[in-house]
Amino acid sequence: MNAAKALFMIMPVLFWFGGVVASAQDRQGVFPGDTRFSSNPEARSMSPPHWGNDAPQSWPSTAPRDLEVGNDPVWNPPLGRGNAGRLEHAGTSSNEPNARPASSTRDPEKRYPLYPQTDPRPSSSTEFSTSPSRPYDPHGQGAQYDNGLDYNDSYRDPRWGFRTDAVTRPNGLDHGAPMDFEWSDQMYPSLGEILATGRWFASAEYQLLSAKFSNNLAFDVNDASGSEGWPLDFGYRPAPRFRFGFESKLGPGFELDYFQFDHASKLTRFTTGPSNTAQASVWQIGPSEWTRLQTFAPGQTLQGRHDLEVHSLCLSFFKDYKLPRARINGMLGGRYISVAQHGDVQLLDGTGAVLDQLQQITDLRAVGPRAMVDYTRRIGHTHLELIGGIGGSLLFGNRDQFVQNTQTGINSRTSVNDLWTVWELHGGVQYFVPRGEDRAFYARLGVSHQVWIGGGSAVSPLDDFGFRGLIASIGVNR
Repeated sequence: MNAAKALFMIMPVLFWFGGVVASAQDRQGVFPGDTRFSSNPEARSMSPPHWGNDAPQSWPSTAPRDLEVGNDPVWNPPLGRGNAGRLEHAGTSSNEPNARPASSTRDPEKRYPLYPQTDPRPSSSTEFSTSPSRPYDPHGQGAQYDNGLDYNDSYRDPRWGFRTDAVTRPNGLDHGAPMDFEWSDQMYPSLGEILATGRWFASAEYQLLSAKFSNNLAFDVNDASGSEGWPLDFGYRPAPRFRFGFESKLGPGFELDYFQFDHASKLTRFTTGPSNTAQASVWQIGPSEWTRLQTFAPGQTLQGRHDLEVHSLCLSFFKDYKLPRARINGMLGGRYISVAQHGDVQLLDGTGAVLDQLQQITDLRAVGPRAMVDYTRRIGHTHLELIGGIGGSLLFGNRDQFVQNTQTGINSRTSVNDLWTVWELHGGVQYFVPRGEDRAFYARLGVSHQVWIGGGSAVSPLDDFGFRGLIASIGVNR
């Protein structure tokens, strides 16, 4: 009786121990993430029969390597606890041929759906394709398929028979798709798109300017009371200015600016009497000395004239900065100038015949950087705007001078390299008429002032000159 009771008490222990031994034998080769023996039915149903490193299966060296984690919706369903273990194993194990970590081009934490066509997330340019799996080939020869792009000839399936059709993500290298780089999702507009979405602008400006010089005397008149200078006067002369350019939709743009002044001064005349004389002077930059033309008898006449021809061409790149009710436009570019001057003084006798002549011809050509800042502010809710701007140029170039004095026999030519600066200032008001997005016609009225330091004069090539006057312009899209 006691023996039967003892046997009855230890039978549960024996059954439990036998189950542990049997389970241990069945679980040879199980690794973390294998859910075949999980207590969760859902996890058990998601584990493929071949997954793991079970020794009895004798995995071949050419076992499937295309089963990247999350890449096979049949073997790795998108949901369930089974994926967590596989992700961990695929990221840590390097011994198993089919446990290779996910490709560097894919995020191992992603879950690709069974039907990726409905996936709202952005995908690469490579399209999905549906294709059957390779058949199981125990001899390692591989079956021949017509579509060699979709299959790898060395592919082997360790399971029985064929896999069902599955949605797979084809390899970009095999299918000729472009490789995905980290900047591949950035879109840059083409030149055609920039030109189509930007805006062109142009303007024509009429300037009524007067040329002013620091020293531009035609000649000096001397008498008993002293000396008096008679200047060369240009008055107000018209000068055209044209602008043309392009501004992209993103803001930066370029502008071409051309300015011209080509006029001669009024003729200045003086006839000497018995108690006065007159003389004209020119500074020579070569010998650094004056040369003079003088009257020597009463009744003689000195007459002088000055021709000034200025051409300026600017190429600037700019960027508009828009404020709530104003705009600031910064420009930076280059400038080319050509300044030609001709000063001519003649000595005439009582009959008007030319006795002697003093003339100076200078030709200045220079190039250098230019900077400009424009400011525009709208006046209330009207179509009127206040405008203003200031800028300057630093110019490097060459100056040629030719001096001829028939009275003293001087005939000299000199060429020197020099440095000049140009300052510009303008302001006024403009009326604009908008036409569509960022497009408008405008009419402008204002004042302008320019200073050409070292630009020269009819007396000395080292003097300064400038322009001041009124400006009126019309334009479009600016």
